[in-house]
Amino acid sequence: MRTWFFCLALASFGASAQSVYKCVDKGGVTSFQSEPCSHAAQVKKTWDATPEPLNSAEQQRIHSARKKSASDAAYLAHLARGNAPRMGAVVRAVPNRCEAMKRQRDNAYEKNPKRNMAFMRYWGDKVHEACK
Repeated sequence: MRTWFFCLALASFGASAQSVYKCVDKGGVTSFQSEPCSHAAQVKKTWDATPEPLNSAEQQRIHSARKKSASDAAYLAHLARGNAPRMGAVVRAVPNRCEAMKRQRDNAYEKNPKRNMAFMRYWGDKVHEACK
């Protein structure tokens, strides 16, 4: 509860009045900025850009999304360090099975010189399955 009160207090401090200025200089170059235009530029338009305050449901959603993102980042960093959890036995490629599938693919390619992407994808997938 104390954390929510702190987050709410921080959010209320950030919601100050903000304006956007559309400035055009003597060369006709248009710029949008949060500060008033310089003396060399002419103000074409000014409007209020104060963000609307978030309700508690939106704040909860944002908090949950940030927590999940941090958790996912920690998990991916864990995987990147090579500490991946073992989910079962690792199947090693059988060299003869892999080489046999490569030979079958090469024979199929020789028999069909006018091959398309689906044909090549089929044999690529077969070789991949045999060699992993």
